[in-house]
Amino acid sequence: MATAHFDEQIPFDGQHRSAFETDGDKIGFTEGFRALADKTQVHDRVERAGNHRNRLTHSIEVSRVGRSLGVALGARMISYYGLNAAPSGEAFWRVDPTDIGHVVASSCLAHDLGNPPFGHDGEDAIADFFRSTATGQRAAKCAGPDVGAELALHEGNAQGFRMITRSMGWRQQGGLNLTAATLGAFGKYPFPIKEGKKKYGIHRADLETMEFVALATGMARDGDGWVRHPLAWLMEAADDICYLTVDLEDAAWLGMIEIDTLCDLYQPVIGADEIARGRRMNDAPRMIQYFRSRMIKALINGCVQVYAGIARDIDEGMLISTSAGSGILAHTPHAQAMADIRKFSAEQIYCSQVTQDARKGFRTAMFDVLEALVGELLHWLENGSAQPGRRLSNQMSDYPALASLPHARLGVDIPTEGAEAFPWLLDQITLMSDAQVLDLRQHLKLG
Repeated sequence: MATAHFDEQIPFDGQHRSAFETDGDKIGFTEGFRALADKTQVHDRVERAGNHRNRLTHSIEVSRVGRSLGVALGARMISYYGLNAAPSGEAFWRVDPTDIGHVVASSCLAHDLGNPPFGHDGEDAIADFFRSTATGQRAAKCAGPDVGAELALHEGNAQGFRMITRSMGWRQQGGLNLTAATLGAFGKYPFPIKEGKKKYGIHRADLETMEFVALATGMARDGDGWVRHPLAWLMEAADDICYLTVDLEDAAWLGMIEIDTLCDLYQPVIGADEIARGRRMNDAPRMIQYFRSRMIKALINGCVQVYAGIARDIDEGMLISTSAGSGILAHTPHAQAMADIRKFSAEQIYCSQVTQDARKGFRTAMFDVLEALVGELLHWLENGSAQPGRRLSNQMSDYPALASLPHARLGVDIPTEGAEAFPWLLDQITLMSDAQVLDLRQHLKLG
C-alpha cells in the first residue's frame, strides 16, 4: 500500500516559513508563472477584452481552493495514515493540516506552468506540428526516438514537471528545488509516455527525478511509472471545482449564456433557497459572484464529506471512475450535477462558434511561429552554429525568430545536441504569452 509520508526533515526558512509554504513562494516568482497572465484559459485574451480568467488568475483560484481542501482534509488524512500505514521515520507525525494545505496550494499554483501559449489548443498545435509537418518531422528525427516521440505527443503536464524540476530557477539544471511532497502532489500522471495513451506526466529524461520523489514520499511502483500521490487527487479536485464553476461564470460575464441558464445549472448543487436568495439581490454581477461562492463552498464540503469512504482507494491510486466522471468530485453528492455542467460547457462554451473561430487563429499562429523557430534551430544544429561557448542573443540577424525568444534578450546557451535542444526550445515557447506569439508572427511577417 502506498503511503503519503513526507520528507524526513521539515526545515524552516528563517523563522517564518515551512519548506512547504516556501514552495509556493518559489513558484509565484518565476517567469513561467508570470507568463500565465497572458495565456488563454478558455476565452481569447488578445482580441476579447473583459475580466474573464486567464491562466494566472485560474491558477491562483485553484491554489486557494486547494489550500482549503488540504487543510480541511489534512486532519482526516493524518488520522487515516495513523491507523492504516506503517510509519517511516517521525516526520509524518509532525505534519500539521496547514502543511498539507500549503503542499496542495503549491502544486495547484504550478499545475499549468507547462501549458504553452493558447493553452490546450497550443499544446495540440505543437504535437501536430512535430507529427505532421516536414520541418517538425526532421526535428523529431534529429531529437532521437524517445524525445521525438514526446515532441509528437507534446503534453503540458510532462512539460510542467520538467520546468519546475529542471529548466526554471537559478540552479543549473536544478529547477526550483521544491519539496518532494509538492512534486508528488503535482503529478496527475506520474508515468512516461505510453503506447495508445494521450496523457503522461514525465519525460524519459526526468524519470530519475521522479524516482527520487516517489522514494521520498512512498509512492508505489506501477509498471514503468508510479501510483499517484494521494495529494495529487486533491490538486485535481481543486482544478475541477474551479474550472467547472468559473467557466460558466465567465460565459455569463461575456454574454454567452443567460443568467437563467446559470441558475438552472447551479441549483442542483447549491439548492433552490440559495438561488432564490441570489435572485433577490436584483443585481446580476453580485448575483453571479454569490452563486460562485456558494458553488465552491458546496463542492469543497462535498469532497470532505466523502473522503472517509474513498480514502483507501485514494491511497492506493485506484479511485475508480463513475458514470459521472473521474476524480473525487465524481464520488460526491454533486457528481451528476457537475457532469451535466461539464457536458453543457463542452457543447455551449468550448465548442461554440465564437470560441472555435478564435482557436483557428491560435493554431495558425502557432504553426507559423513553430515553422520559423524549429527551422532556425535545425539550421543552428546542422550548420556549425551550435558550438560550445557560442551564445544566442537578440543581435543574431541570421536567426531572427530564435533571437526574439524571451531568454535571447539576456543571452543564453543553446544545447548542441538535438535531444536536448528541442526540449530547450519548448521551454522557451512555454515561457511565451499569447500576445508574444502573435507579435513574433507579425514581426517576422509569417503566414
